[in-house]
Amino acid sequence: MNNLTNLTVKDVYFNLLTPTAERIAMEQDNDTYLATIALDNGIRLSDSINKANKVLKQLNYEPITFQQNQNLRMKSFILENWLKVNGYSVDSKKVDNFVHKNLAKMNIDYYFISKYLNLNNNLQLERYLERELKKLEQIDLTNIISLDA
Repeated sequence: MNNLTNLTVKDVYFNLLTPTAERIAMEQDNDTYLATIALDNGIRLSDSINKANKVLKQLNYEPITFQQNQNLRMKSFILENWLKVNGYSVDSKKVDNFVHKNLAKMNIDYYFISKYLNLNNNLQLERYLERELKKLEQIDLTNIISLDA
């Protein structure tokens, strides 16, 4: 059961979307920012979440569901991306599992939407991700990473 009553397009505009199998077959797509397809496909902040989901479905993306799920997926993305940038091989499923078990309980907030808007290049993004993940240094990450040989 999807509870969309507290969601707006603004809440999820820069969250990650999961492509469907059809979308992956079309473009070999990975998780994609809604913002990158929203502007090209007429999704606006003033739209209802149901209208946005209708467009996303037509584009072969999974519809937006719970805000908490979106937040956890963003945390998974940030953690996985940072670990890869820092030379670790990463198991995505283990990262997701770790995020759901640990980060959700800690209620870590990255303010990613507002920060993302102000980043002009990948280096800035990586520095931002690194700064944010320093908050997690007290957490044992050894169960989700292994050093590359």
